[in-house]
Amino acid sequence: MTLKSLIVPVIAIVLGLCQPALAEETLTLATYSGKYNLFTLTAERKLTRDDQGLYSYQQESKSFLGSILEKSQFRLGNDNRLIPHHYLYRFNILGKNKVYEIAFDWQKNEALYSKNGNSRVIPIQPGVFDPLSYQLQLQRDLLKGKTELHYPVLKRGKLKEYRFEKIASETIPFKGAESDTIKLKKEPSSQKRNTVIWLSPDDLYQIAQLEHTEKGQTNRLSLESTEITPEFRTWLSQ
Repeated sequence: MTLKSLIVPVIAIVLGLCQPALAEETLTLATYSGKYNLFTLTAERKLTRDDQGLYSYQQESKSFLGSILEKSQFRLGNDNRLIPHHYLYRFNILGKNKVYEIAFDWQKNEALYSKNGNSRVIPIQPGVFDPLSYQLQLQRDLLKGKTELHYPVLKRGKLKEYRFEKIASETIPFKGAESDTIKLKKEPSSQKRNTVIWLSPDDLYQIAQLEHTEKGQTNRLSLESTEITPEFRTWLSQ
């Protein structure tokens, strides 16, 4: 074994380790406060884009009970349509852990759904969203003045149709002031489960407040702050 044969692999490893990480640009950031099962929590939503055109939309909620993380990775199609790539949900509250993921394969029009080590393949059609990316599409549609707000969503291994109905325009307190919002109700709803969201036109239809009622328990989130870049304004209006 020559000295050269020892040195060359070492140099290759060092060069590989020195490769710069993909640059990541934050397009928008929002912080929330709220209640989950009567306990206070904080949450952060962030949209980033790397220099390879991969977007990451993430929401992380935290309290002393634990945390809930959702992360959607997607790309834009030639028509600027959101195309989901990967979705992660991680729940860790009071020692109870749940993890599930969705990997989208658009060449085969199928998704691999994995939960706690078990996986199965689900047939899908173009236009399907994950449980987080559809919310960005909702903002885009409202910004364009659309009134038909319905989205096919793959959630927990099942294909569902999310529909939203505008039920009012309201002025509510958030970000330390009273501001105008539009109030939407998620359909279908029932006495057991109901979701209402208030969206702020001044914040590009970011969620200003959310209330989810299930089994008699209501959980809430309220917007505390937003950071919106000019790039995000342009991106959302595409």
